[in-house]
Amino acid sequence: GFLLEKMGRYDEELRMYEQARTLKPYDVSTLYSLQYLYRRKGRYLDAYNTLKEILRIQPNHSGAQRILPYVERNITS
Repeated sequence: GFLLEKMGRYDEELRMYEQARTLKPYDVSTLYSLQYLYRRKGRYLDAYNTLKEILRIQPNHSGAQRILPYVERNITS
């Protein structure tokens, strides 16, 4: 994923992480990367849902806790 991001191939990177999510649906690291890509694409509702999923799996995930309010504001605005 990192290499695709450096090459500016964000759509391909997003597809890769979405596929990884189907293979490892409880992998918090994959989900966290996926929410980041959703935010980059302006897909805040998808990012929000992914962050909520992270917090269901790992309720004390500090990154998800920190970013969630920002994403919520972007959904409602």
